[in-house]
Amino acid sequence: MTRGNAGVCSETEGNMVKVILEERNVYCSAFHVLNLLKLPDTQRQLHFCRGKYFAVGSKDRKVSLRSVETGKLHKSIVGHAGTIYSLLLIESKKIVISGSYDLTIRAWSIETGQYLRLWRGHRGTITCLDHTDNLLISGSKDKMVKVWYLNRAVIKRTLHHSKAIKAVKILGDRIGVGTEANKFYLWDINGNLLKTFPTIGKVFSVNLTPHFIFGGSVNVVYMWNMVSLHESPMFTFPHPSNVLAVQYCYVRCVTGCEDGKVRVWSLVTGDCIKVIRGNARSDPVTHVYVDVDRLLINTTTGVISLNFQSVTWDYCSERFHEECTIIEKGLYNSREPKKRCKSAVTFKQYVRNQANIIILSSNGCEQVLHDTNKTSSGRKQDYAIAEKNPRRVPKIVRSAPVMRPQAPYIDTKVGETTIL
Repeated sequence: MTRGNAGVCSETEGNMVKVILEERNVYCSAFHVLNLLKLPDTQRQLHFCRGKYFAVGSKDRKVSLRSVETGKLHKSIVGHAGTIYSLLLIESKKIVISGSYDLTIRAWSIETGQYLRLWRGHRGTITCLDHTDNLLISGSKDKMVKVWYLNRAVIKRTLHHSKAIKAVKILGDRIGVGTEANKFYLWDINGNLLKTFPTIGKVFSVNLTPHFIFGGSVNVVYMWNMVSLHESPMFTFPHPSNVLAVQYCYVRCVTGCEDGKVRVWSLVTGDCIKVIRGNARSDPVTHVYVDVDRLLINTTTGVISLNFQSVTWDYCSERFHEECTIIEKGLYNSREPKKRCKSAVTFKQYVRNQANIIILSSNGCEQVLHDTNKTSSGRKQDYAIAEKNPRRVPKIVRSAPVMRPQAPYIDTKVGETTIL
């Protein structure tokens, strides 16, 4: 048994990897909106690393650090000779890194704004940046991804592609690259191409987790298996326009789209469980960053923060044991998941609990929060819909959703995700 991030562990049994993930129905409770920056700008770049500040850069060639609580300007840094097209804020190291049209990557001090370091080597505009503890990854319009040492301006490796680079992400020894070639590339840190995943269009955004790969493309988000690296996606999340931002949080995929909406998707069922408008004008959502109880959204007209109602997760309450018992009794026949249970009372009781909070746990790490702010009339409507169409009940109570062989499934009794 190996344990990685909080609430995530896995074990290998032959050719099967069993993964335990913490699931919460995040970003579905009440929230209030805070306008952090009101300034129309179609070229604004933003980065947030779940700290005190967020970084903003644009055609004014300045790097601005602002408070994520109030939007107040903390530091304005000038030094680039061209428009800023990529930003990387690393508060743990007290630096902010910017990539520009002037073909340079520069590091600045968060506290003083002083210039610290320069990486030079690209022959095109730097479009994306990412990092690990000691490495910096950059992508450019010159069709190259470069791996640099973070603490000194020395290049380690160059990865060549056939088209301009749109997005790059590094996790451990894996590097995910999205390009204009209608393909997603997965490399290892030594420069070996592990897999090429075809897409229907340009890949505008990427994200990597220990078990999943996400690629935001034209009208769709792909989710591939990081463990088996099957070419066929586990899920595809359809959108009405280009997907410019993809984030992962507690078995949820959060996407930002050109139609001006942020969507929250369940990786258990593949369903969209929440749609949030970026603003009243439906301006394109270019960046989305997730925090514990916050979504930071960048649109072409401003930056807003959605602060959600704080939730306390209690795994030891009496309600936990009561609701787990309801789940374990089973409302569906595990071998025939489409059949309704015969007891309408039990069925309604389940939906009532589903409208509030349900917790599933194998070692105190599986938990689902549902909308606790629904009115009684809203709950009655849920019961009516569920009784007419039992398939609308979340599939987390079934033995497995129907999907491709390599897709994960949730064991409702123990809350385990298994990747074949």
